[in-house]
Amino acid sequence: MLTMGDRATIGASGATEQACIHSNRIRCGADRYYGLGRLRLRAHNSMYNWIWTFVGTGSDVKRIIGPVANGREIVKCAMQQYEDLVDPDRDDLSRVGLSMQIRGLAPDTGTCVVDQGQLYGTVTDDTPDDKHMVATLDSYLNIEGRCVQLTWDPTVISSAGSVTTITYCGVDDALDY
Repeated sequence: MLTMGDRATIGASGATEQACIHSNRIRCGADRYYGLGRLRLRAHNSMYNWIWTFVGTGSDVKRIIGPVANGREIVKCAMQQYEDLVDPDRDDLSRVGLSMQIRGLAPDTGTCVVDQGQLYGTVTDDTPDDKHMVATLDSYLNIEGRCVQLTWDPTVISSAGSVTTITYCGVDDALDY
């Protein structure tokens, strides 16, 4: 359900714009006024999920999806992080950034390989928050036949000692507005 929460990609002019790339966080992800937005309940065409536990910084994790099937319009990933903060008033949340790169196929193999293939664009959410969302539209970056590389980058681990992230990604042929 998190990957379906979206205040969509309609800009002030009414034109469709790139999701999650603008400084205005009201367009995507969670915010303090609107939460995660409205939901469009349906089955995703392709769904992926990962659970990672980080106990230190400096060791990012990378995974690849693809190649993306023809007819897909959007790739959207939502990540939440959970950690044991015994005192509920503490504000030293860990900081794990989530980024998505759209890449071409690896020239040697013609498949999707981490850190290989031409880089077409990057969307990052590394704000100090426990909810993150990265998304891109085919109208902004052509995703059909290309690879989606995700990177989790732990830059701060709280004094609790570890943080667990749960990430869900959907690759769909329909937008959520």
